[in-house]
Amino acid sequence: MAAKMMPEAAMKLLLVRPAVPAPLDPNFAPLILAKKNYLKQVAGTSYFLEWALPRADGCARYKLPVFEENHAYVEASIYLAGVLIQEMIWQRSASCLLLSGPAKICEALKKAYSPGGEYEFEVKSMPNVCGTPEKLFEVKIVSAKELPELKDTPQVCGKEADGCRLAFDLGKSDIKTVAVQDNQVVYSKETEWDVTNPDPQYHYDAVMAALKLAKAALPRVDAIGGSATGTVSGKNEATWCDIFPNVPPAVYKEKVVDIFPRMAKALAGDVPLKVINDGEVTALAAVQKIGKGNVMGISMGSSEGGGYANADGNLLGWINEMCYIKLDMNPEAPTDPWTKGAHRGISHMYLGQRGATKLAAKAGVKVPENYVYPHPDMCTIKHEDHAQCLKLIQKAMSDPSQEPTVKQLYVTVGVYLGYALAQYSEFYNIEHVMILGRVSKGKGGDIMLDTAKHVLETEFPQYSNIQFHTADDHFKAVGQCIAAAALPSIMDPKLKAVWPVYQKKMEAEGCSTAAIEAFKYNLGVLVSGADVMIPETRLDPVKSLPVYENLQVKPDASLLKKTLILKLNGGLGTGMGLDKAKSLLPVTNGNSFLDLIAKQVDSMKKEFRTDLKFMLMNSFSTSKDTLDALRKYKDLGTGSDLEFVQNKAPKVTASDFSPAGWPADKSCEWCPPGHGDLYPAMLGSGTLDKLLAQGYKYMFVSNSDNLGATMDLKILAHFATTGAPFMMEVAERTDADKKGGHLAMDKKTKGLLLRESAQCPDADEKEFQNVSKYKFFNTNNLWVDLVALKAQFKKHDGALPLPVMKNAKTVDPRDKESTKVLQLETAMGAAIQCFEGASALVIPRSRFAPVKTTNDLLALRSDAYVLTEDFRIQLAPERNGVPPDVKLDGAYKFVDAMDSMIPNGPPSLIACKKLVVEGKVTFAAGVTIKGTVTIKNSGASKEVPAGVYEDKTLDL
Repeated sequence: MAAKMMPEAAMKLLLVRPAVPAPLDPNFAPLILAKKNYLKQVAGTSYFLEWALPRADGCARYKLPVFEENHAYVEASIYLAGVLIQEMIWQRSASCLLLSGPAKICEALKKAYSPGGEYEFEVKSMPNVCGTPEKLFEVKIVSAKELPELKDTPQVCGKEADGCRLAFDLGKSDIKTVAVQDNQVVYSKETEWDVTNPDPQYHYDAVMAALKLAKAALPRVDAIGGSATGTVSGKNEATWCDIFPNVPPAVYKEKVVDIFPRMAKALAGDVPLKVINDGEVTALAAVQKIGKGNVMGISMGSSEGGGYANADGNLLGWINEMCYIKLDMNPEAPTDPWTKGAHRGISHMYLGQRGATKLAAKAGVKVPENYVYPHPDMCTIKHEDHAQCLKLIQKAMSDPSQEPTVKQLYVTVGVYLGYALAQYSEFYNIEHVMILGRVSKGKGGDIMLDTAKHVLETEFPQYSNIQFHTADDHFKAVGQCIAAAALPSIMDPKLKAVWPVYQKKMEAEGCSTAAIEAFKYNLGVLVSGADVMIPETRLDPVKSLPVYENLQVKPDASLLKKTLILKLNGGLGTGMGLDKAKSLLPVTNGNSFLDLIAKQVDSMKKEFRTDLKFMLMNSFSTSKDTLDALRKYKDLGTGSDLEFVQNKAPKVTASDFSPAGWPADKSCEWCPPGHGDLYPAMLGSGTLDKLLAQGYKYMFVSNSDNLGATMDLKILAHFATTGAPFMMEVAERTDADKKGGHLAMDKKTKGLLLRESAQCPDADEKEFQNVSKYKFFNTNNLWVDLVALKAQFKKHDGALPLPVMKNAKTVDPRDKESTKVLQLETAMGAAIQCFEGASALVIPRSRFAPVKTTNDLLALRSDAYVLTEDFRIQLAPERNGVPPDVKLDGAYKFVDAMDSMIPNGPPSLIACKKLVVEGKVTFAAGVTIKGTVTIKNSGASKEVPAGVYEDKTLDL
């Protein structure tokens, strides 16, 4: 299909001459300038077009201001939207297109992205790119609420080529194979092959023969890494690789898609394998060479090959097929043989060797007649003629008599590159560019890069800090090879022995990738035999911290717009005899914990006139009851806007570390992974990415049973002002707290860490309980910078390295003779050691009022606490910040038993220092306890008569 003519309205707005012109392409009209001018002209519109491009592991989103349907320039909106959708499709891939906005614009784009439309090439290509050739690419018009959220799934690749590894790079002209042993290349070879051969067995045999020669140079093979042009799936499938262009589609699906896993298995069995796009290997190699992230690698070879590595040196999970992205809006721009004339101005013809060869004759280079573009020989998919033409260009450049005119060719390509980088920078945070490929060689390449820099400095000063790097011989010969070889991570042999069955079990249960990675990390720590204890020799006490009462910061209600309040609500309260969420317990005036939390949020919304974001992390056991209870609070949100669900983890057989089995009750094989699961649950559910996309930056998280943990604007402002990535609210320890965890300083890192009792060696227990040495304990009120949290996931390969705690149990907790198991748990407060620059704040005890037992609940229901107008529960002023100490008889461990003890309501405890109940009693109405009182009864239940009891022992 021929490229569609550009509408007149689009020509008026979208054809913009660059400030740095392309001398041999005077009508070059950069897309980035078209967009810039369009946005200027459409400013102030109240109409928007939104679209979503879902894919298997993510979704792209965009919102474009558009002209009203009857406006003279509406065709410019339609035309530009089509181009931008195309750009995003080739950046990330797409299984379908979802549109929302003005009907006329949506219908026009739906037609354009349907068979027979302007973008039929994309419509037919994407099913193959996505590895689902049998599934048609569909376009649907939906409401904005129906558009799925932005989602990316970064791919973490290994960065160390340790052990013995094979690597391959499949290019359009040759197969490069290497053998690497402990980061050193011990063998490398380039083997020519014919990519046009239609027989997949030819390709398989050719690559295998080359790899077997490399294998002979190693004592063993621990892992295999590779790269290929085109699209490779996360499962190493050759979903759409143009190094097999003539293999029939049906044969391709049967014999090419799984070619890489088949080769790896035949070569070395079940060793780790990782294959990615060749442009991405360039980016990863550049990260290793430069020592920094946010790198775009561009190979200007047969066509443009591109890849990008983020700040942590990891991939975005995008396909980055830059060669199909439109750079030039000129309606007479060249077509290309790949799209068979369907498009004009795409990168194939600008940033690869064709960008140079199409200009050869214009630059005065003496070339054969059939090398003069657009001769038919220069308009086929074959690369040989272009390679020979480029050699003539480079030869002419080395001739002083021809250099002045040939130089203009490289200036022109440099202009292309400069405007392309500005265009790419909207979606990629580019700080470094690694340029390689035959077009960038020699003096001409230097001119090209200098011109690209000039473009950025002239038109895009915001991008002028991009640093350019070129590939030296060592990088070309070794750097990319080592990067490819390093792609797969080699698993610890002990973990490898047990992991596959766990992975299969968790995948069958539907666990998220984040949950699986978190458990894999924890299990790896266990099987490695690593000491999970934190001995005294590793620690220093924390001497001083900022104190809440001394904060000078001014409260800032505007921060609430980008702050999430999150409550942990996964506990059933089984220790108190409950079979539902503990937060559903009545506390005061008929209000449950959840009622009070919901009313607190509503009160703050009204007081500060802002939409305050609130969410819960429920467990599978608490989700339904909690959502049912909160339905009456319609402004809180529903579904995934209100909750995400905690993960579950397999129990580990203590004797051999295999997955625990219990056929009598399969649910006994699973356990909660501790509240440290907050982080992988946020990531795996998509909640973290969703919040970031909506502009949220701060999160305040606390337990739902701690009614003292309310949103405090002074603390929020302090957290935002300090710029800390993570902050823990701590309180001063007393003798009553000595058995709980404490805050400490890591001697080695000088950072803060949390030591729980389960992590303290027996020999250090005395110092652990020394409250004058370790003065502060974690209240589990935490403040987290969500951007920093996302960065930590990227830095640590998708799993935060939280300290692992082993909890010894039996697989069936009701059967003490059942298999002994280990439950691997983490604490969310322990994340303080994962964040450089994490801090802590000493808060008053009023912010720490958890209900862990019926002792706490009785005190909370008494007059020792008061309910404020904004629905906060606080100690009565007369208490001076000190709660009453209540110790009930074991008979009242469960809530229903405690309720039977106070049929007339709780006694007055406002003046009580300590209340001890021994035996079975009931309290009459009008009982007041003052000071320290002990009530004893050794027989059948007896009533405590009405009256005042002060500093005495009452024996019934």
